[in-house]
Amino acid sequence: IDGTSFYVSGGAKVSLPGVLSVANPVASEVYLQTTGAGSQLQFPNLATFGKFEYYLEIEAYSGGQTELPALTTISASQSPYVQINANGAGSLIDLTSLTSFDSARGYGILSDTVGATINDPALLTLDGVAVTVDGSAMAAALWTNLTDGSFSATGGTYTFNLLTDIDSSSIYVSGGAVVTLTALPIYSNP
Repeated sequence: IDGTSFYVSGGAKVSLPGVLSVANPVASEVYLQTTGAGSQLQFPNLATFGKFEYYLEIEAYSGGQTELPALTTISASQSPYVQINANGAGSLIDLTSLTSFDSARGYGILSDTVGATINDPALLTLDGVAVTVDGSAMAAALWTNLTDGSFSATGGTYTFNLLTDIDSSSIYVSGGAVVTLTALPIYSNP
């Protein structure tokens, strides 16, 4: 399915258990997108991304569910332009096994807004990723590194007890959001 986009809506369910890896060797965007309550796109055994020459958009909108529970890493050397967006009540992106998200600086996005959920309980390190949250459920408390990126909170409370490295990153807090960095020893912007 390399280079193929999937758009699932209207409550449709698509499951692709035979897909172990996805790549895109040409300069075009690939979308893995669900829109609407009951809509599901499942890649239960997709463990890695191959080489992408352009953007990979993983999206769930308005109650859609995009599931990649076996994906363990996103690497800038293979997939430098990955954007993950969950928006709207009931929307879910399942990244249960993801431990690291490394993107080309300024091109990685992890956005969880308006009542959506990004299920990422194993995620520890982010590099080159712009994170946006508004009080939604994201397992940010376990992060240890957020480098060369940003964290923007427009609502909710986020306490980072394990985050020890935010070098070359920005933290933006507005709209009554509260962000606490309890373990940060020093900040550097080399």
